[in-house]
Amino acid sequence: MEVSRFSEKLNKIDGVIYVIEEKVSVTNGVYEAELLHDNIAEGTLAVCTGSKLTGERITNYALSTPSNAPWKRIIRIYADVPTVYITYETPGDTVEADDINRVQVSILTTQEALNAEEERARAAETELQKVIEENKPNWDNKYTRNEVDNKFSAFETAIDWKEAVGTYEDLAAAYPAPEDGWTVNVRDTDYTYRWNGSEWVAISANAIPKATQEVDGLLSHEDKAAYDEANLKKHVHDNKAVLDGITQAQLDKLSGIAQGAEVNVQPDWNVTDTASDAFIRNKPSALPADGGNADTVNAHTVEADVPSDAVFTDTTYAPFSGATAESAGEDGLVPAPAAGMQEKYLCADGTWKEPPSAGGDFVRKAPTWDELMGR
Repeated sequence: MEVSRFSEKLNKIDGVIYVIEEKVSVTNGVYEAELLHDNIAEGTLAVCTGSKLTGERITNYALSTPSNAPWKRIIRIYADVPTVYITYETPGDTVEADDINRVQVSILTTQEALNAEEERARAAETELQKVIEENKPNWDNKYTRNEVDNKFSAFETAIDWKEAVGTYEDLAAAYPAPEDGWTVNVRDTDYTYRWNGSEWVAISANAIPKATQEVDGLLSHEDKAAYDEANLKKHVHDNKAVLDGITQAQLDKLSGIAQGAEVNVQPDWNVTDTASDAFIRNKPSALPADGGNADTVNAHTVEADVPSDAVFTDTTYAPFSGATAESAGEDGLVPAPAAGMQEKYLCADGTWKEPPSAGGDFVRKAPTWDELMGR
């Protein structure tokens, strides 16, 4: 139903002039309608393309007066623009019977439409109530969403529902030989129990059982106290970040190191403390310059100013010790003979002596050096 629209009426007040601006749409170059207000001063009427007498002024328009309502004006505008603004002055509107009649017609039309809608709504409500009453028994006999979920859960877990009993004690009497999966509701507590093969276990959401090694459930206050105590005594590593960084490869490497092994030990030849990590065990008392094959020895270059077959030794000898009638002599260096002693001999007593004089069968003159050398 189209909504009726009424223009606001202007009261006539002595000395008061109203300035009115109407914005209207031009269709196919023509606009024709009754002005919204009565008793206009025609000399003040203007039609422009902009609001408040702005834009282009339209002069191609005509005013007419209805014969039965001389206070009204009908305007007809010819303009090739989509919108125009009509401005005029008026001392106020004249309220006539037609205005009241139009209001009354709108009220009656509204009331008739409201009555029709009310009748339709009542008929629809009656029909809906009839449908509800006819189908309520079927709806009451249907499972709720929660009940359907429970049924599916029961199906998935192989639960076999049995007739409810009054109390928990009635379970033994009603089902003396239950089978695994039998499930029964107890009315007085509204708990649901399932036979697990050895006992009735509460499984309903409002009767969560105590947790066991086999059944999920709630902690008892004793178990909660024990858990809190264990949690209080738990060890927290101060170096957890370091421990988290240890890899299996590092552990494998550590397992291959002998027990007691140490790293970065600095051996010192001069350390004599056998308990020190730097002590060198089983070291020789002396070593050649480089193990017996040095390029230089005591600033002499091997195979240059020192013969390649030269033998170096630190061994020293005491002077030769001669024998006496009571004791034997000792090895040592032979005493050096002085000049002119070339024909003397080294006696066993360790001195150079003249050979015995020639003559006799036991003493012969010793040959000279030159004779010995064949000279």
